[in-house]
Amino acid sequence: MLPYKKPILSFLILLAFINASAQSTKLQELKEQLHNHPQQDTFRINQLNEIALSGSLITAGIDSAANEALLLSGQLSYKEGEVYALIAQAGIKDRLQGIDLIKQAFLHYQTYGTGNWIRFELKL
Repeated sequence: MLPYKKPILSFLILLAFINASAQSTKLQELKEQLHNHPQQDTFRINQLNEIALSGSLITAGIDSAANEALLLSGQLSYKEGEVYALIAQAGIKDRLQGIDLIKQAFLHYQTYGTGNWIRFELKL
């Protein structure tokens, strides 16, 4: 191994560890905020969606947060929340189900979206 590869590899491992630690801390903060905010409102929906889209949960956790966000969004007619919840669900489904959920989210956005509130990248 060349002498400069070892420090570079060590640095990359350190960066990965720091990133994982930061994600864990952010997720813990979001969960704590959610726990301290039992009101069934758009703040809760936004927190649930941020948790579901954080990339730090296993499939069951994503599904649980996205399902609660989708249900509550429907009850409150909060279309932005529905779109993000559908996107979170799409990420854990098989390819065909995921595509259907993305289409449904896009249809919601086309129908109800105002302004520039979609802040995600679609990578199929």
